[in-house]
Amino acid sequence: PSQSPADMLRRIRELQADEPAAGHVTGQHVTSKVVLKRFAESAGPHQGLICPFRLEYPHARHRLVGPGGCAKANNFVAWASASVERLWKETEDRLPDALAAMDAGTLFGNAEHVSVIKYRDRHSFRQKQSHPGHPRAGVG
Repeated sequence: PSQSPADMLRRIRELQADEPAAGHVTGQHVTSKVVLKRFAESAGPHQGLICPFRLEYPHARHRLVGPGGCAKANNFVAWASASVERLWKETEDRLPDALAAMDAGTLFGNAEHVSVIKYRDRHSFRQKQSHPGHPRAGVG
C-alpha cells in the first residue's frame, strides 16, 4: 500500500532519530554479498574474487576484488541507512541456506526458504525504486 508523503516524512523522522546512535552507512551494497560470492572464481589463484565491470567507465582497467569491494553505492539509502543495513543483514544471514535449497531443487519444500527468497527479491526491487536519483533506479 502506498503511503502519503506526510506518512513517509513522519517515518523518515522516526528513523533519523535512531540514526545518530547507529551511525550512517556510506558505502552501501546494492547487491547482497552472499549473491555476489556466487559469481566469484571457485578455485585457483583468483578464488573468491570477482571482476566487476563499471558501466560508467567501460575503458577503465578492471581489477579483481572480493564481494565486499563491489556493488556498492555511496549514500544509496540517504536516511536511516543503518536500520536498512540491520534489516538486510537479518535476511542475508538466512540467504545461504535458502540458496542452497534452491540449488538442490528443494526450495519449495521449505516455506521459510521461500519467504527469504521472496523477501530478498521484493526488498532489492523496492530499494532500487526508493532512490530515484540513482542511475539504476527502477531497474528490478
